[in-house]
Order: sequence, then structure tokens, then C-alpha cells
Amino acid sequence: MDNLNKELSVWDQIIVLSLIHHLQKTTPKDDLLGEQVTAYLRSIMDKSQNWLVYSMCLYVRSLNEFVRSKTKERSLLQLQSLIDQFNDKKPKAYERIKHYYSLYYPSFLELQKVNPVFFVLLLKSPLDNGRKVYGNWYDNEFIRIICQD
Repeated sequence: MDNLNKELSVWDQIIVLSLIHHLQKTTPKDDLLGEQVTAYLRSIMDKSQNWLVYSMCLYVRSLNEFVRSKTKERSLLQLQSLIDQFNDKKPKAYERIKHYYSLYYPSFLELQKVNPVFFVLLLKSPLDNGRKVYGNWYDNEFIRIICQD
């Protein structure tokens, strides 16, 4: 029983994140994989003491949760907070990059590329529903509302 509650070292957490990355690349994407990734991430995030490991967990969780309709907004907010934290003063740079090469953490530009894609995908299903009900009028009205100052 003591082994179940034992804290993972930073290197153990990095290995688990590498396992998650491997599973995502080699396993078909389905609900079971999503639940497995969520369980691994929860075990790391509960006791993580490293900024980069925790940030990587948030990034993987945001990608994992975006496929579920109930957690899309939270996923988008997590991704935006990851982008915003690049401007934070703490932790210091040497703390942030301590395990950088051990993790596949995306660069600032890569995060900025993913963010608009998430926004578009978040709006896609309401737009499709509006088209079904209102037809072409809905597209024109939606564009007019968005482009207003």
C-alpha cells in the first residue's frame, strides 16, 4: 500500500509523460486512451513540484480534453494560460528550462498556432447548428456581428 501513495520524482514524472506521448502516437484515439491519459496526468499533477512538468501536464490535458464537448472551454482556457505564462517573471529562466530537453514541451509560437485552431473548432458546432436552422442568413449575420467595433 505504501508504494501507491509514494511521491514520484521529477524524473519519474518525465518518464510517465514520455509514456503518455508514446501512447498517443501509437494507440488509436478512443475514449479508453483518453481516460488512461487522464489517470496518468492526475497522478503527476497532484504532486508535481516542477514548473515545466506541471506545464507539460496542462498542455497534454488541454489537448486531451478538447475532444470532449463538456471540457472544451476549460481546455481552451488552459491553453491560453500556458501562452500567458511565458510573460511571467517567476519562476526564473533557469528553473523553467531545467528539464526542457527531457520533455517535448511546445515553443511559444507552437502554442500560439494551436490556440486559434481551438477557437475555430469551438465555434464550429454552434455555427453548424445555426446553419441547419437559419440557412445562409445565419452566416452573414454572424460575420456582421463579429466584425462590428
